[in-house]
Amino acid sequence: MAGAAVVDSILLARGISVMPAPDGLAWDRLALIRDTAVTIQIKTTTRANAQGLYVWNVSCGYRGSPKGRRRYGHAAFSILACVVLPEHAALFRAPDPSRVVIRPSLVDELRRRPLISVGHALSGIGLDPLHAPADPRPDPDR
Repeated sequence: MAGAAVVDSILLARGISVMPAPDGLAWDRLALIRDTAVTIQIKTTTRANAQGLYVWNVSCGYRGSPKGRRRYGHAAFSILACVVLPEHAALFRAPDPSRVVIRPSLVDELRRRPLISVGHALSGIGLDPLHAPADPRPDPDR
């Protein structure tokens, strides 16, 4: 739930409506980006691994469940949000990989410009990234 709060704060603060999913679905949030409903699966980590990287193994289920851990179905959700909880940062991406790894340097960029990865994720699923509202904060590198 804490990872979902980070995703909510990133999107809501930039004018993207978001709502929680009912229990039992393969996605955690529904974002309304202009006239398009986009489902979001959220995965959260609280720390980097021994090499200093943030890693998510993207699967559903849990150890000890009758079906065990397994890959998500082909159209289970529209985009994936990988949250680094203590950094209040999220990487949004198309749902292709079963494993996501990011460097700490990318976390800094995600905090500064959080909608950049939203645009890439939307493009990755065939939606025009221009449909996402512009990040209202100036680019510090310009």
